[in-house]
Amino acid sequence: MDRSVQQNLRITQQFAKYFHCVVFLSIYLYNLPMTKEDAIKRAGSPSELARLLGCSRQAVNNWVKLPQGRLWQLRILRPEWFEVIE
Repeated sequence: MDRSVQQNLRITQQFAKYFHCVVFLSIYLYNLPMTKEDAIKRAGSPSELARLLGCSRQAVNNWVKLPQGRLWQLRILRPEWFEVIE
């Protein structure tokens, strides 16, 4: 094998070795956990959060944690709540 091909192969292998770490970190940063309390605080009250999501206040109060489906709904309705500050 030619020397430049070997060097390119080595660089590719190193990249592949660390690529999964970069992917995991970017997924984690995008999916920063938001708790039920965080969502209520951002909405202003449990009633406002329920109104925003189209569910009842009782449903919000019964959640132990923010359901994944509701989290994705909030990402669509209020993307500014999820912006990463650089």
